[in-house]
Formats: sequence, structure tokens, C-alpha cells
Amino acid sequence: MELTNREELMYELIEVFAQNHIPFVFKGGLITKQYLSANGLHSVTRHTVDIDANLFDKSIYEVRDMMEKVLEKTHPSAVVKVEREPRKGMTGSIEIFLQDTMERVYMDIDTGHPVTGIAELTINGTRIECVDIKQIIADKLSAVSSPQVFRRSKDFIDLYGLSRCAEFTTAEIREILRTSEHELGDFSRLFNERENAEHAYQKLYGVIEKPPFSEVYDQIRRLAEPFVREPDRDLLWDPVECDYSLELDRDDYDDPEEDLER
Repeated sequence: MELTNREELMYELIEVFAQNHIPFVFKGGLITKQYLSANGLHSVTRHTVDIDANLFDKSIYEVRDMMEKVLEKTHPSAVVKVEREPRKGMTGSIEIFLQDTMERVYMDIDTGHPVTGIAELTINGTRIECVDIKQIIADKLSAVSSPQVFRRSKDFIDLYGLSRCAEFTTAEIREILRTSEHELGDFSRLFNERENAEHAYQKLYGVIEKPPFSEVYDQIRRLAEPFVREPDRDLLWDPVECDYSLELDRDDYDDPEEDLER
């Protein structure tokens, strides 16, 4: 997996926090990169510049103090500062400033959205609690369904890659969105403004080998269409075929065993 120097440092910090039981559930670009790489999709990973995490049962100041104590041993020059307190509709931010190297790492701290599934990834032998891949896919679908879709071109490449890594049903995605308080829009701008989507995608940088826009766009449309066209059906997504392969709600269909008996 190709990493920038900043990404190597951020993974190192994530490992330190996990080893010392600081109660973060990690998400965002670094975790997406791990899921993609674990499935051999090194070429569609993108570079990222900050650490994203959910925080529960602790205030941002409590966790800042915990981070300071841990980093005194591993990164003695570190200064940890709350840059922004989380509030409704806005994440918090913590800055880690390494005085010896003059590097700054920012953490985006989300205290406002429930996590419906927690998974574990292993990074250099350290178990990291992170958001389950299905929740990331649901969150990315929510992002590309909104009128602000063209401001989120990084979600195109993430959704393209992640949907090649996991099997899921449309019912699972709907339930994750419901319980995590993320809304699903109507995808109207994504479906009706292909040229604008392509323009936003072409401006996306930091991807090692960016796939052709047409391939990415067509796959995301296949992924999204049942949520608009068939909202009452439960379909199974096949990550190998990159399409829905099985209709799970078969009330309107003949039993295949009955067909064989005819």
C-alpha cells in the first residue's frame, strides 16, 4: 500500500491510541484505505490528510487529556489542543503538534452520529476498532444522494472501491441509515447532471490510479438506482459482479422448484 509520510504518521498515532485504549472508533479515509488494500484494491485508494473518529461517552476535553498522557511516552514533543468543540451538525477538531518535527496532525471528532456496526482491523499487529464497511458504504451513498454531491467527489472513488469489497442488501443499508440518523436523498443531481459529476471527478487528485469516470459513474448508478426505483424491494449486492444479483423479496415470483415440477 502506497502511503505518504503524513499517512504513515497518522497510522502510527492510531496504533498508539488503540494500544492505550483511548475510546475512538476510527473511520474516514485511513480506514477506507485499509479496507480497500485488504481486498487487493491498491490502485483505487486515495491519499488523505487527517484522522477521522467517532467518540462516545467521553468529552473532547477528557479524551484530549488521555491523548496527552499517552503521547508523553511515545511522542514527547507532542502538544494536543482542542481546535473546535463538537456541536449539533458539526464535528469537533483536535490538533496534534509535534514540536520536534514541526508536523501537525488534525483529528476530526464526531460525537453526533450513532455507529450501528463496529469492526476490527489489524494494522501492524495492533487491533483497531473502526466503523464497519457497510456503514461506510451507507454513509457514502447518503453523501452522493444529496444536492451537494459535486462537493464530495472523493466519495465517488471511495464508493466505487468499497462496493467491490463487501456483500450487502438494500434493506441493510436502509436500516443503517435510519439508525445512524443519516438521510438518503433522491440522487437527482447525480442521475441528471452527469457532466457536472464528471467535472467534479476529474478535479479529484491524490488517487494512485484513477479509474475512468464512465466506469465509476455507471457502477455508482447501478448501486444507487434500487433506492429510488425499487424502494420496497430487498436486493443483494454482489461485489464481484458489481451489480445486484439476487431478489430477496420473492413474493411476486414463481417458486423455482414449482417450475421444475411443471
